Amino acid sequence: MIDSPHLRPLPMWRFVLRTALVLFLVGAAGIFVWFQRTGPSDDPDAARIVTDDVTRFWEAYDASTPETRVAALQMHYIDQGTPGLEGFLPQRIISAEALAQTIDQNALYYLSTRESTLQIAALEPAIRSAFHQLKARYPDAVFPDVYFVMGRMNSGGTTGRNALIIGAEMYGMTESFPKDSLSAWHRAVLAPPEHIPAIVAHELIHYQQPFTVGRSSLLEASIREGAADFVAELISGQHINEHVHAWADPREDTLWEAFRARMHEDDYTGWLYDGNAAEDRPADLGYWMGYKIVQAFYEQSADKTAALREILRHRDAKDFLRKSNYGGSP
Repeated sequence: MIDSPHLRPLPMWRFVLRTALVLFLVGAAGIFVWFQRTGPSDDPDAARIVTDDVTRFWEAYDASTPETRVAALQMHYIDQGTPGLEGFLPQRIISAEALAQTIDQNALYYLSTRESTLQIAALEPAIRSAFHQLKARYPDAVFPDVYFVMGRMNSGGTTGRNALIIGAEMYGMTESFPKDSLSAWHRAVLAPPEHIPAIVAHELIHYQQPFTVGRSSLLEASIREGAADFVAELISGQHINEHVHAWADPREDTLWEAFRARMHEDDYTGWLYDGNAAEDRPADLGYWMGYKIVQAFYEQSADKTAALREILRHRDAKDFLRKSNYGGSP
């Protein structure tokens, strides 16, 4: 029998090298597929709506007492969290200890949200509809996965590198819940579950906007937030700051004069992100002011598709304000 070179056994070093190369290529392919799956897609139906963290939160809650809650939250909720929970943890949840403390201080409210938070998946058709509305109006839109988590009643949502992350507990308010047990800020911002498509739409718009480095001017930050509210309303039918609009609309002229005097500063006090520090007026009036500027720009634009693109992608707030002609802009 002729000894064919193709049938000879490989030397061990060649076998090891070939095996290592195959494993490397398989691993690289797996990493590529993983990044494809977890990154944003241009298909509004490809983004996942992930509620696993909410389910695990309630499992941890049910498996614990106030005395064992920190350990249960750490083991069953935080340690097993999705990438969304990992992204929400550093600046919002902070730790199992901080979360347990917030739960204990608002025990009745958290319990009142159990049913609605466990049924978030039923809202997927409304969320998906908003995604399709954005795609129809803005063909360049991309759609990351949406993660719902249970936080510390301090954030309705944010964006991550490849995700929208929503604080589900902020959207469990019912008509029957005794609001007197809540802070003034919570009484204003805690919303019913029906508002979830609006907050998802709001964060989705932020995901389309250019990334900014450093602290923006009050004008730019307000336009960014107002744009997210305005376009969220276009695609979902509502925005997240109805209570702010109700208070501010009758005072529009006075508020514009006050805003214009400070809009080029980087001090947001009294306009953005005040939370419980706001006393005699709603927090986050900058969202409303930005909405008004964006609305003026959009309504006076003949080409709505081009207008929407500029709303989402502009990089010069002063120029955008000038083009809007809001309030006879400077």
